[in-house]
Amino acid sequence: MVASGANAEFGRTAGGVINVITKSGTNDIKGSLFHFQRLEGLTSNTSDGKPLKDFHREQFGGTIGGPIVKDKAFFFLALEGIRENFQRPNLSEAIGAPCSVSAPTIGANESLIASSPDCQRLALLSFMQTTRNENEGRPVDHKINNNAVLAKLDWALNSRNNLAVSFNFNRSRNENQTFDVSTYGNSANGTEGASKISVANLNLFTTVSSTKLNEFHLTFSREDRPRATNASNIPADTGMGFGPTFRFGNPFFLAPTVDELIKRFQIKDNFSIVSGKHTIKVGAEWLHTNNSQVFREFFKGRYLFDSVTGFLRYASPAAPGGFGPNALSCSNGSYVTYPTPCPSGSSTTGGPLLFYLQSSDNQGIAADSAGASDINNEELSAFVQDKWQATPN
Repeated sequence: MVASGANAEFGRTAGGVINVITKSGTNDIKGSLFHFQRLEGLTSNTSDGKPLKDFHREQFGGTIGGPIVKDKAFFFLALEGIRENFQRPNLSEAIGAPCSVSAPTIGANESLIASSPDCQRLALLSFMQTTRNENEGRPVDHKINNNAVLAKLDWALNSRNNLAVSFNFNRSRNENQTFDVSTYGNSANGTEGASKISVANLNLFTTVSSTKLNEFHLTFSREDRPRATNASNIPADTGMGFGPTFRFGNPFFLAPTVDELIKRFQIKDNFSIVSGKHTIKVGAEWLHTNNSQVFREFFKGRYLFDSVTGFLRYASPAAPGGFGPNALSCSNGSYVTYPTPCPSGSSTTGGPLLFYLQSSDNQGIAADSAGASDINNEELSAFVQDKWQATPN
């Protein structure tokens, strides 16, 4: 690892450089197995002082390597898996002091809802269940399911040339990993994946002479990184209130999915010469990257309301007294339904809906073309460096 002052070979790197050498097979067949486990009883509480619930993490795998042709060709294989789960109560438990009413409604308990976070929770859960048939009061399971495999072949072609070929594949699917906020409903989350990453490498090391070495490197990678919202009857991303803030519906930056595919092709060659106290190295590289993505941001809309009571009024059937989409708040704390004016001596302060966004293309339609991109990037680089060893030590 080089933390700073990297050689010119790594000139495009602003931070540190980590060089990883993958294991190889030998003339003997050898392998290993491992399993690491973390359970609730061996894990400390979360940052808010609460114990983890239904928590476990398993990391397991193994390796095996050996000869294909003795002293000439070798194989190496590695497998690894990760399984993890922990559960958050989210809106399934009371927020602060429990509400004194089991099923508060905006018509009968508005002042109570406005003053009690837990009454806000119960009123919102009842509203989502009644109007959208969506149970938002379930605990949230955060699950990780990752698997990786590495296969490698080393082949001594002759006394001067050594070939190394490897392939790595990783698959990961992580549920409810978008948010971890206690006042968000089950629908306000998403799944990362299933991502599929494939990387193929070819390296040819050629000893030209006792003082000259050539390194040829070829890489192709393909990264398929989809993201998706949780299935829900509440399509639009809807937030309300500021202390606390509740949120329901598909996250605006995921709905309904995000499709991303990244392809990279890299070819480079380095040539080293040792001359006396000098080690001279020259090299060149071409890196081609293609990023194809459909980012459906705001396709289903993003609503932000001033308060829970304001949302419940706005989302109620239209009626006099400040109910429905035409509800307006007045400076004296009352509500009216437009075009009814505020009471004498008070003025309109606006509606409960503070913010709304919806994405569309130039035809006003939320189509894939509005969030589609296909970007190519070409990087050409070259370097020359000389390492001078002034003294033997």
